[in-house]
Amino acid sequence: MTRPRAPPPCTTKPTKAGVGSLLWDVVVELKNDLSICGTLHSVDQNLSIKLTSVSQTLSSTLRLLVKNCFISGSVVIYVQLPADEADMQLL
Repeated sequence: MTRPRAPPPCTTKPTKAGVGSLLWDVVVELKNDLSICGTLHSVDQNLSIKLTSVSQTLSSTLRLLVKNCFISGSVVIYVQLPADEADMQLL
């Protein structure tokens, strides 16, 4: 029986999302029932997320646009990635 390899140790520095200039447009669902859309810039080991080109629809007539934002990992429920970017073999 072979033992599974241990994952590499986590770093405390945020890692750049995507490959090269590829940055993903994601939707982040938060614990307070907010959904925030934006371009994923970086993520750290605690799932703290930095987004750029952020938008949030508050009502049918009101939309909030922000250049960038930081979301603490403790309030994130899930992150929806683009379906065509998910590596199903790796999952």
